[in-house]
Amino acid sequence: MIIESIERAGYNPGIDISLCLDVASNELFDGKNYSIISGKKINSKELINYYADLVKKYPIKSIEDPIFEDDWEVWSNLTGSIGDSVQIVGDDLFVTNENELTGKSPSSNESTCSKVKLQSLANCFTFSTEPSRSFPKRPNGIFMV
Repeated sequence: MIIESIERAGYNPGIDISLCLDVASNELFDGKNYSIISGKKINSKELINYYADLVKKYPIKSIEDPIFEDDWEVWSNLTGSIGDSVQIVGDDLFVTNENELTGKSPSSNESTCSKVKLQSLANCFTFSTEPSRSFPKRPNGIFMV
């Protein structure tokens, strides 16, 4: 329906308009499985395959929070699987907390991009920009909102 709407508006999907998903998968994870397809529960390997199929089928440019925030290995597996064709954004993965940003990530393999939220003007330079300097390098960088 979204692709059809893009086309009916006179645009080319994937050229003029791309899709970006914010999955918020923390809300879909029950500690073992993900519930994303009409209540059906799938494991992390099936979830990675599901995302890979979506990326092949639709002009998806970015997927934010596709995996439960503490499942580092699955983040790395997903990024290894589809990270060359779509931006994998860690928001919940890299919460806007200086200790988390500078100390949580064991490597730079979990995502292709990091999102840092500037919580207020009062703390944006002392809190959010400092961690970004020591943050593991991501192929698509860091964007601040």
